[in-house]
Amino acid sequence: MKRKISLLMVIVMMLSFTTGVFADSFEQEKLVITLEDGTKVSEREFIEILESYEGEIYKISSETNILYDDNILEEPINNLQTRSTMAMPMDDVMKIMAGTWYIPGVGKVVVTLGGIYVGGVVLSKVSSWIANKVKSWLIARAEAKEYESAKEKGTKTKNHSTETGSRLNKTGKKYSSKDLKDKNGKLKQRRYYDKNGNAELDIDYSHGGVGHKFPHRHYWKKPGKVRD
Repeated sequence: MKRKISLLMVIVMMLSFTTGVFADSFEQEKLVITLEDGTKVSEREFIEILESYEGEIYKISSETNILYDDNILEEPINNLQTRSTMAMPMDDVMKIMAGTWYIPGVGKVVVTLGGIYVGGVVLSKVSSWIANKVKSWLIARAEAKEYESAKEKGTKTKNHSTETGSRLNKTGKKYSSKDLKDKNGKLKQRRYYDKNGNAELDIDYSHGGVGHKFPHRHYWKKPGKVRD
């Protein structure tokens, strides 16, 4: 009986020691990211900074060399080739976003097929959670930029579709556009759907009535509900 108790105590002590070592290792692996101005933040603080940032982001190189140090910025990512990421393999997502990015106040973010680098730290090797957060943030910003650019120019978004009938739905896929054509294939209307999938803008190319100049625009005062 004493042997059984002693053995049980040994097992408990071993488990406690292992748990302590694991906890220490976990604490040591917490990510610290250095921002452009030298400020050090935790991974959660870094994500909060990204998600609250509303300025421009710039793609400064299609290369993924983390030593890239050119101070000349190219244009914002209005013309970035993006597509819906639903059910898209992460490898495809990384191919779309690959390159060196500059985020004012944050610094350079390098996206490669192997991971994401911030300040020389490989995020995916430290925390897959933060790597996926950064990828999702970059993709969302790219989709929003592409959508706003297409809406301003009146062109098709990357996520575009066509429908034949009398009217378009008030809701659709987020950051998308849809054309309404008549039975003869003539374009009647192009509708844009915002980040929530609600109708935001219509460009009318033809409809009944007199005194109308085509094309003309109608903005939805309450997206998906009330049109001007």
